[in-house]
Amino acid sequence: HRLTLRLPFDNKFWTIIPTLDHLTSLEVIETRENSQSELQLKNLLNRAPRLEFLCIDATLFLLLTQLNITHSSLRRLHLKHYRAKMNRYMNATQCSILTDSLIGRQCEVLRIRVENRAIVLDLVRTMHNLRALNCECQDDIWNNNSLLFSKDELIEWFRRVLPEKCSIRRQEPRLIQMWINR
Repeated sequence: HRLTLRLPFDNKFWTIIPTLDHLTSLEVIETRENSQSELQLKNLLNRAPRLEFLCIDATLFLLLTQLNITHSSLRRLHLKHYRAKMNRYMNATQCSILTDSLIGRQCEVLRIRVENRAIVLDLVRTMHNLRALNCECQDDIWNNNSLLFSKDELIEWFRRVLPEKCSIRRQEPRLIQMWINR
C-alpha cells in the first residue's frame, strides 16, 4: 500500500487510519517545517513496519538522521527538494550525513540531486548496499541540444572512474541511472 501525506497533518489522521502495518511506500510532503512535523514523521515511521520506500524532502531527511531513526525494512529512498528557496542540490557534507546514517547504510536504491560528480563517487564507494542510483548533478553540462553529439561528457567520466561492474546511462536529460554490481 502507498500513502502520500502532507505534514503536519491533523491528529484525526490516526482515527481514520489507525494502523500502517501494510504500508510499503510513503511520500511525505512537508508544508511547514516545525517540531510537530518531525514528531509526526517519526511516529509514522514507527507505525509502518513494512515500509520499503520513502520519498521525502532532503532537508527533512537530514533532520531525521539527527534523531537516529532506524527502520529495518526501508531500502529505497528518494530525496526531493520541495522548498523552492532552499538549495536544490545536496552538498558533500549533507551527503556524508546521509551515508553515515543508519537508513543510508542500508539503502539499496537512491534517487538524489547532488552538487557535483565527485559526490556521486563518494556515494557509490561508501554506501555498500547501494545497487541502483538515480542522480542529477548540478555540474552536468548536458542539455537537450547535446543529443546532437555522440559524446556525453558526464557519462564518459563516470565510466572512466567507476568500476566496470557499474552500468551507467542517461535516463532523461538531467537524470543519470546507475546499476551497481558488487
